[in-house]
Amino acid sequence: MRSNRIKTEHLRSLILLIVVVTIGGGAVLIQNLYAKRSSVLRVFVSVDGKTVISVPLDEDRELFVTDGIVTDSPGSGAVISDQDDMKKRETDETVKTCETNRIVIENGTVRVSEANCKNGICVKTGEIRMSGERILCLPHRLIVSIEGGEVDGIAQ
Repeated sequence: MRSNRIKTEHLRSLILLIVVVTIGGGAVLIQNLYAKRSSVLRVFVSVDGKTVISVPLDEDRELFVTDGIVTDSPGSGAVISDQDDMKKRETDETVKTCETNRIVIENGTVRVSEANCKNGICVKTGEIRMSGERILCLPHRLIVSIEGGEVDGIAQ
């Protein structure tokens, strides 16, 4: 008699657990399917703690960061940095070391495809695509991050 009562209580607990998980999963699924979304993700490139350029993640392009200066091709004189103070660095106090990173933005992802740092961790990190993700190149004091996010229908 007592064992039947215990089995019934376990069965009820199991059914309750299944119902709660199903309702929770359904709510998340409905929100993801029907929420109005607007992508506002941007790639930020920072050197020495200063943002040198910010570009949309959905804009395919290559960036070359050499000693904190961003160009659209290696060795190019066409500086495309957003920050005026980063366009020309004084060489009196610092020695140019030719710290170079090649950043590739394509298909909604960003990666560092080449770097002349010793450890290459930035290249090994691979692609990032979500807000809050970062690629770090500590020897070059470079941070590539994705910021922004999706705004859903509820937040608008």
